[in-house]
Amino acid sequence: MATAVGDVKGLKLAFLGGAGRMGNALTRLHARHGFKNVVIGSRDVSRATEAAKKVKAELGVDVGAASMEQAAAEADVVFWVAGPTGSLCKTPDDLKPRWDTLSALGKAVGKDLEGKLLVDCTNVMYAYPDSAWGTTSSLLLSQEALGVDARWTCAWKSVFFKRVLGDPAPDAANPMSVFVCGDDPGAKQTTIKIVDQIRGFKGLDAGSANHSRILELLGPKWLQELENWNYTEKGFVAGWRYGP
Repeated sequence: MATAVGDVKGLKLAFLGGAGRMGNALTRLHARHGFKNVVIGSRDVSRATEAAKKVKAELGVDVGAASMEQAAAEADVVFWVAGPTGSLCKTPDDLKPRWDTLSALGKAVGKDLEGKLLVDCTNVMYAYPDSAWGTTSSLLLSQEALGVDARWTCAWKSVFFKRVLGDPAPDAANPMSVFVCGDDPGAKQTTIKIVDQIRGFKGLDAGSANHSRILELLGPKWLQELENWNYTEKGFVAGWRYGP
């Protein structure tokens, strides 16, 4: 397995849930920025295959397709982008299929995931009442559900999927921030380095895994509301930018 931070484009990346909206957007983003070994993992392999064919037809780049178990076991870095997410759920109980999927994944290929870098790119807190906001996060709950000693980080939580798709086109001179949390310093640095390969985005160290509770609340649902409250011009998409 390639582990050097400077050699991240040689890593095999698996996007579990890569046939969904955000998962497909992230798959496309990495494939078109020079990551040559990208795989879509899905609970439905035929859906992953169709998504991979569309990427090839529309972008001219090859991506693989596999079951979640195979994609996770064979990858160097696993991106968890599978639903349902909080924006699609009304109560925490609606998230149960998500935790069941992670638990089954841990049981099926747990040995292959031990020590592996897993990146959570989802939000679930919108399924919880306001009184629970800031008490937990998808990252913390996913760690528990998987039940495997993996090297978890989170990224892309506070980036609207339209920006990931390049609508509007990112500004390389003034990149959008991608906040990265995690308890393993090496895993965080690798995640940040992967983000930094993407034009128009900059990875930033946002602290420990516990800080993901804050990031969860800066996500797409609120970004959409900010747009509705403040901006009407065509082509504007809300996002976060930290720095000078």
